[in-house]
Amino acid sequence: MVEVKIVRANPLVWRDYSDAVSDMNSIHREDRAAIKYGLEGIVAPGMWIASHIQTRENISDIKQIKFSGAVYAGDELVVEEKKSLWGTNYTFSKGEKVLCEVKGVKFGSADGSAKPLEEVLYSWDSRVSKDRINLFLGSLGFNEVNGYPSTYLASLSAPALLGLGSLNGLGGMHASQSFSVHKDWVYGPVTVQVGDVKNRRVGKGAIEYYELRWIQNEEIIASGRAGVLPLDKLE
Repeated sequence: MVEVKIVRANPLVWRDYSDAVSDMNSIHREDRAAIKYGLEGIVAPGMWIASHIQTRENISDIKQIKFSGAVYAGDELVVEEKKSLWGTNYTFSKGEKVLCEVKGVKFGSADGSAKPLEEVLYSWDSRVSKDRINLFLGSLGFNEVNGYPSTYLASLSAPALLGLGSLNGLGGMHASQSFSVHKDWVYGPVTVQVGDVKNRRVGKGAIEYYELRWIQNEEIIASGRAGVLPLDKLE
């Protein structure tokens, strides 16, 4: 059975998301910045779009989030949910074009483990709070706290990757991400580590892949891998 819902891209709503997770990428906020990188105008944060898979059930694993197009203010996306043997899959489409796919979503308790990064290129410190999670969930249409939503934790990768890019004077856009929760987490400090580059940028438009670790109380609570499409040099 395929379930369908609609996501409407409203900049006022996705700004709440951005404030909640501290994603201050200018392409989500300023038309001038977005146009400079060849976009038509401000675009919705990719992880805000993908976070609409969040339900009141805990998400333990996301095999892959893949972004294949920009979502602009006023766009309406049709979200289709379909069960498979390997988890639940979602597609976010505008007309006939699929702009985001989320594959292999599993629900349940935290499980598994991850090795520490061999090389930490950048660490970004955040503080998870009830107010921030409320703001995040509100941007997804929830009216009340839903405990500790995994998509909130996963979304903290965006400001961490943005911070790494700023060291080299580069902007960027999310191209893909995976995410697994290994331990229960709580309100308080969380550090996102970025490292272990899997391939260096070769030519314009090449995607760079990074390993990610989420740390709380000196333990790895989650892990994943992100693909980033670097944009032109920042001024």
